[in-house]
Amino acid sequence: MLAPKQLPIENLTDLDEYGWYEWGIYLEQALQEEPRLYWECLNCFVKAKAVEKTIEIIGEMNRTGNPCNLEQLTGAISYYQSEGLCSAFKTPKWEEFKHQAFFYQG
Repeated sequence: MLAPKQLPIENLTDLDEYGWYEWGIYLEQALQEEPRLYWECLNCFVKAKAVEKTIEIIGEMNRTGNPCNLEQLTGAISYYQSEGLCSAFKTPKWEEFKHQAFFYQG
């Protein structure tokens, strides 16, 4: 298993959406043995524009005692958007989830 810092991806644009999704699936399968990979897995799905999968992973993180830092995540999404990624994270579904999640965290 590759640790997050060992992923063979140097630039955000090295992979297309499908490639990021495949990395997310790979990391998701490793989560039971390596829960420290949650953040990297989550970021892969974000870069893949997979809003539903991202929401699913956040829920799993919370259920397993590895809560997602939503402020950190939204900051990362903003950065990725400035690099031309993550356009799907401007949808009403994501905005509604984010609003509800922040309401319950606060």
